Amino acid sequence: MHDATTWTFDMGDGVADIAQVVPDVRERLPGVASPQHLEPEHARFRLFDSIALFLRRAARRYPIFLILDDLHWADKASLLLLQFLAREIAEARIMVLGTYRDVDLNPGHPLLEIEAALARENVHHRMLLRGLSEDDVRALLAARGARDVPQPFVHAIFRESEGNPFFVEELLRHLVEERVVQDLAQWTNVAPPEIGIPDSIREVIRRRLSRLSKDCLAVLTIASVLGREFAIEALARVGDVANHSREDLRAFLDEAVAARVLTEVRGAVGRYSFSHALMRETLYDELPTSARLRTHRQVAEMLEGLVAEGSPSQRAELSYHFFEALRAGGDVDKAIHYALQAGDAADAQLAYEEAATQYERALQALDLKMPPERTRRCELLLSLGKAYLKCGDFRKSKQAFRHAATLAGDLQAPELFARAALGLGGFFASFEFGVVGKELIGLLEEALARLPPGDSAMRASVTARLAAALIFAGSPQRRVALANEAITMARHVGDRATLSLVLARAHWAVRGPDNLAERLAIAAEMVEIAERIGDASKTLEGRFWNAEDRFESGDFENADREMEEFCRIAERFREPFRLWEASILRARRALRDGELAEAEELALGALRVGREAQNPNAVQTFGAQIFPIRREQGRLRETEAEVRSFVRQYPTIPSWRCAFALLLLETGREAEARAELEHLARDDFDDIPRDAYWLTALHYLTELCTALGDAKRAARLYEMLEPYGDRLVVIPIVAFLGTVSRLLGLLAATLGRSDEAKAHLERALEAHERIGAPGWHARTRYDAACVLLGSGVDSEQARAIELLDRAIDEARRSGMNALLERALAAKLRAQGIAGGDSKSSVEAVARAVERQRPDLRSHAAPDGTVTILFSDI
Repeated sequence: MHDATTWTFDMGDGVADIAQVVPDVRERLPGVASPQHLEPEHARFRLFDSIALFLRRAARRYPIFLILDDLHWADKASLLLLQFLAREIAEARIMVLGTYRDVDLNPGHPLLEIEAALARENVHHRMLLRGLSEDDVRALLAARGARDVPQPFVHAIFRESEGNPFFVEELLRHLVEERVVQDLAQWTNVAPPEIGIPDSIREVIRRRLSRLSKDCLAVLTIASVLGREFAIEALARVGDVANHSREDLRAFLDEAVAARVLTEVRGAVGRYSFSHALMRETLYDELPTSARLRTHRQVAEMLEGLVAEGSPSQRAELSYHFFEALRAGGDVDKAIHYALQAGDAADAQLAYEEAATQYERALQALDLKMPPERTRRCELLLSLGKAYLKCGDFRKSKQAFRHAATLAGDLQAPELFARAALGLGGFFASFEFGVVGKELIGLLEEALARLPPGDSAMRASVTARLAAALIFAGSPQRRVALANEAITMARHVGDRATLSLVLARAHWAVRGPDNLAERLAIAAEMVEIAERIGDASKTLEGRFWNAEDRFESGDFENADREMEEFCRIAERFREPFRLWEASILRARRALRDGELAEAEELALGALRVGREAQNPNAVQTFGAQIFPIRREQGRLRETEAEVRSFVRQYPTIPSWRCAFALLLLETGREAEARAELEHLARDDFDDIPRDAYWLTALHYLTELCTALGDAKRAARLYEMLEPYGDRLVVIPIVAFLGTVSRLLGLLAATLGRSDEAKAHLERALEAHERIGAPGWHARTRYDAACVLLGSGVDSEQARAIELLDRAIDEARRSGMNALLERALAAKLRAQGIAGGDSKSSVEAVARAVERQRPDLRSHAAPDGTVTILFSDI
């Protein structure tokens, strides 16, 4: 804040001149004299000079940043002051930021003249601001209180506003006022409705349009029916516009370009685009309905004459205009025909949202046909369901397939019914892991009953999908039998595309701890078939399972290569589910490599991708991935609420309950952990399904039993795991949990079989080093050191200390705080430093930590605990 003395000094002799235009000066400095009378030009120069001097003097004490908003509304005198200041303050610590809307600068506006002068003097920099990106729109919505906005809403607002911040905020306000959104913090709608144009935006646009001539406005109104982008050749053939000469028409369009209502499409002579979608919509909405429909019909017939087969975009134009013309008695068959063509073309171009829009149009047009064409409607529903499945709208996809199944049942059409059942099953993102899909199983069973007996491609496909659907239904023998039956049938039929599909479904259905070699062969065959028939989508699925199986086998080099190829193809297809899978796989690789911070960031990114795609497995998968991350970070308690909910929601995946019991133990609730273990062991662990999650469950049970010293349960787990000593423990697509040989080492140590424990842990150390898993190598070093220290053999103490030192180094590097704490404590105990409960003993531990590791600081508390602090955090 300025005091009176400072104000007087900075303004100097110019105080009277400045007081003329800044009334606050007289309020703060009573007694300021009136300025001397000068000729107008001299008076203005003196005023400008006084203001410039004042700013230069003030800037000597601290830098000044002046913001001048809405310069397009400034008068010429104010702009001349700006020009004067730009020259006078060039060397001072002053920055002036002026903003204006260039669309509001008519020819002759004084700001254009001032800007040209500033450019000649090289004292300013002009920066053009474009619309916000879609991510920026999401950030702006969040800043206005609209958090966790579903991606479809963000995209709709971005599409309507084109990143214009004013339009974004007005659209958001409009959604609240129209009660489309009840609460900015809770976006309950999955898919956004038609947003519409708020009156505030219409008013801004109308002001812009009011500068155009009457004839120009009339031409643009007709052009708005053609769409956002149009060709002058097409416009010249429509309605009243055809009465204008080509020269007059070009003049009108040039007028609109000059007013920034239209832009010329770069690289396309004679094509124009409305500068903003809302500009076009405002003109379109003000056209009377009858005139609008009549124009659509004229445009449709005119375009059909100009376009033979045409490009996908031209087919989409024809579809749009024939569909809009239906209310004016348009041609229903042509509306259906072009909508189907446009939908198929959009699907081929991977524009799945556009494909769904076109199939919806075709269905609406088909409703006007008499008598109803029910078989054709069923086919269209199947196409629509598939399009929604690809763009990640599982709710609408299932809705379409359910309607198709009902209709196919009424029509007694078994092939169509089977296609609907298969569509409802979709790929794995369309159902929830751990949930028995009773509706899907029922439909697939019914489809098999409806299909004629004997081998067929459709029967093989339905059988394989049913096998996969039964994975959480507790019928493993039937599931495996169905999978084998489907593969045999597909081979007999001889259709490669069907065989590839059947192999993919069977692969998931039979996944368990005993058939890795079989699955490796299936995945390799899937890739081979897909590449032979040139089906990229089937290649994508084959690469995914190939990466999975190679990862589980410990062939990380080839697994990573397959993963990168999968991610590359997924980026090309842009299907939300596949992009989510790619994010998950990358997070798993980072976790395997001991990069906890990167793994956490990637897992959060995968969660965001999954939520945006409405993936029902996104949250559970994130939970399975963040659990081992938080465990290594020593922050396991943070996951408790989520893990508790997963235990309740997914009883068919017992590994969640096993993980929860371990969480209880590691957060200091041993009695509760023992109670959970008793529950899990009620059938001697025989009731844990031998599915894809079996080894995961046994991993957490091993950690739990060995930490509790439960020899009885350790003996049973050792018996169960011994046949799998050379295997890795993998949570499917989510995480790597080390080798089974490490688990056997822990169990043998708990059983008092020291030599066996050492041998197993040595094999685990070799395996973790060979495959490149530094985090698990560090954990195993700690485990081996503890076994050596417990053996009581003096000659093994030095080896134990060496293992602990290396574990400490890796734990610190990767942020494995829980392991770091345990390894440091074990080393101090081994060196005879820790022990006793006295304050001197605690302080000795603290001093020893600092001697052992100068990069660490410690604090001994009166309660006997030692807190270790990282000096570089």
